[in-house]
Amino acid sequence: MEIGVESQVKFLERLTEYLETVTDGLQLVTQFYHQGETEPADRLQKELIQGFERFGDENVTMYAIFRSDEQAYEEWQKLLEEVKQPFDSLSIKGKQERIATVTLPAFQRFFY
Repeated sequence: MEIGVESQVKFLERLTEYLETVTDGLQLVTQFYHQGETEPADRLQKELIQGFERFGDENVTMYAIFRSDEQAYEEWQKLLEEVKQPFDSLSIKGKQERIATVTLPAFQRFFY
């Protein structure tokens, strides 16, 4: 079943807004870690990443939109892989570095 262009545009607009929210939230997470507020940082990071799961591998709309654009599809897959990587085992410094050097750039590459 082919998704209409109008529906795709609306979906992409919502996705863009969501990615902006996640990006802003992840920047806040790094600030919390920097300030030593690990509990709120861990909680917010977990909520942001869990919320992204709805855009995962099984999201038919994402697949329908990006299947014809190989580069966008590859970036989406890279982002999904990053989101699936566990944070729990990392130190506070490790979490902060990973968000700044891997997670945020993955969201930003996909977003822009």
